[in-house]
Amino acid sequence: MKICVSSYSFHKYTTEGKLDQLTLMDKAKELGFEGVEFSYDKASIEQNVPKIVERSRDLNLPVVCYLTGADFVNRDFEQEVARLHEEVDIAAALGVKLMRHDTTYSFPKGMTFDDILPIIAEGVETGGQASFLKKVGCDFVQGYLYARPLPQDEHIALVSDAVRGAFAFGEEG
Repeated sequence: MKICVSSYSFHKYTTEGKLDQLTLMDKAKELGFEGVEFSYDKASIEQNVPKIVERSRDLNLPVVCYLTGADFVNRDFEQEVARLHEEVDIAAALGVKLMRHDTTYSFPKGMTFDDILPIIAEGVETGGQASFLKKVGCDFVQGYLYARPLPQDEHIALVSDAVRGAFAFGEEG
């Protein structure tokens, strides 16, 4: 296990101009971290990708994750997917194998978590989305393309069966 830090942890210093993407990596290494996650600063990260990759190699400090914002509830879903494709390209250029993103920043007035869950749980829905993610090296996805959502009782039964199967060593019958 590696102990890593998010660039967001240095947000105050980066917004005050005391650190930039590269000196942030130096500081993370100096503090003993073994990896760094970059987050929420697309413009700065995008213009510095080659320098970040080089600094990562020089410091032996891998960029382990790329984090970005997203909002599938309050923004147009298809436009948000297209925008995230650009973010995936940045993650791929950084050589990152893990990318994560928000699903929403806030619930629309009067909506509850249960109201927005069907929107944010959709995931990969089309072959085109799956092809894009495969092309950029994404190994883990979820969504309707692979499995339909299950009612709670069916989900519990499915997981229980899988767990029983995983621990059925030497059982007869």
